[in-house]
Amino acid sequence: MKRVKVILPNLTCASCVLEVEQVMRQQEGVVWAIVNFAAGEATIMYDPKAFRISHIVQAVSALGYQVLLRGEVGKSVHAKLVETRPFNRMQQWVRTLAR
Repeated sequence: MKRVKVILPNLTCASCVLEVEQVMRQQEGVVWAIVNFAAGEATIMYDPKAFRISHIVQAVSALGYQVLLRGEVGKSVHAKLVETRPFNRMQQWVRTLAR
């Protein structure tokens, strides 16, 4: 599993957060997604064999929200993939909840 952060600069309310999280979690390869309203960003844990960042960008953009990849704000860049060892506990917890 890997994770990526994206910037969501135009979230305006808690309802927006729920809507964006829901559409992110429905994308193929996404294990979990958490949107941080205060930080204006989302963290997505995914299976690199099935996940495409472009699917998240398209799905969230279709809802009317802007999605920027972390790094160079306002420019299209490749998302930096991060090793997920610190997230193993979270992944186990998510699997437990899914049962």
